[in-house]
Amino acid sequence: MSNLWSKPHPTTPRTLMPLELHLYKDLYTQLINQAQKTPTKECCGYLLGETKAKQNLVQSIYPIPNVHPNPKSFFAFSPTHQLQVFHYLKSNRALQIIGIYHSHPTSDPILSQTDQDFIFSPSQSNLIISLKNGIKVASYRMMNQKILKETVKIYEDVKYN
Repeated sequence: MSNLWSKPHPTTPRTLMPLELHLYKDLYTQLINQAQKTPTKECCGYLLGETKAKQNLVQSIYPIPNVHPNPKSFFAFSPTHQLQVFHYLKSNRALQIIGIYHSHPTSDPILSQTDQDFIFSPSQSNLIISLKNGIKVASYRMMNQKILKETVKIYEDVKYN
């Protein structure tokens, strides 16, 4: 008879679910159109939807005017517009803020130090739409005090998986 305590306990490998941002194609198109309408300054807004495990499911976007004094390189929300989104969420209780988005008119979709400073929650996605040399998108999230790139998945008009 073997002694169970003398052998290492078998462990099951842990499958790590990747960080993902899920978008319907029509919302993705709206984001791209918004960025292209202001090609010389950053556009911005909230991503609304729900979080399931490590997946953020975008169900709506909430564009907000960029009120930063240097909108070519930075973005800022006014307190008035932030309150408006909170009032909107009060009447749409199925939605929550799951992230923010903004564009980079002349740079790659990489977080700047200022962008990183705005990340305050591990559930918050930070989507960047780059207009430099065509359209590119990237999204980031904080996990265990590290900023990680998350996969952006775009869906046709069907339910998220």
